[in-house]
Amino acid sequence: MSQIFDPKTTSTNGLVEFSPDKTAGKELVFYHADEGQPLATPWQVALARSKLLTELQLPEGYILDCACGSGIQLGAHIALLQRPGIGVELNPARAQASAVNIQSIANYRNESTADYFVQTRILSGDGRDGAVVCASIADHFQFQSMPSIAFLHLDPARPRNSRTHGLNEMAPRLDEVFQGWKKHLNHGPAGPSILLDLSPRLSHQQRLDVETMVDQVWQGIARTWVWTSRGRGRIDRLALWLG
Repeated sequence: MSQIFDPKTTSTNGLVEFSPDKTAGKELVFYHADEGQPLATPWQVALARSKLLTELQLPEGYILDCACGSGIQLGAHIALLQRPGIGVELNPARAQASAVNIQSIANYRNESTADYFVQTRILSGDGRDGAVVCASIADHFQFQSMPSIAFLHLDPARPRNSRTHGLNEMAPRLDEVFQGWKKHLNHGPAGPSILLDLSPRLSHQQRLDVETMVDQVWQGIARTWVWTSRGRGRIDRLALWLG
């Protein structure tokens, strides 16, 4: 059975990996687990992504991050959108760290009693299985129906020593996430709202392959590729916005 963490009450017990976020003026200290710090999204980058979301019209429902890692991006999304979130992380220790970090973000913003924070949950389990995740959340809150999902964020883990970052190296795989969640995403006028956070090393052909996977589930959905740089003459991030 999946373990569910409530960010309001989750403690740091057992978490030993933590550090101040340099992009937040060291005012935010984030916890990680199993060497998760190098994989974590910097607060500055997370905020920039979330600010773009505030300019869009999203369907009703939860903000979902189905591979939430340390929870920093999910924390930024729900804080700026003022909507509750569902985070899923396969590693139980990272799921705990994610809940702690979302608590830290809410405290940092003086929003520890805000509705969006009170209703947010982190689930330790398989982020590919939308049916199980939704059923677990519905049972936890004693909902009469499955929770509505307004937006899906996916930042799959990639091998650190890979030069190519092949699509089959991503965990979870894009196609498996698409199939597992397609029935659970609310649709707006342009279909579901999805953000894929991908490796900037993807080749042109790999990007076409990603689009093919998308079209196999949501044929013809609107899409925009966005490259992001934090300076120093390098491209740091690549994202595909869908819907």
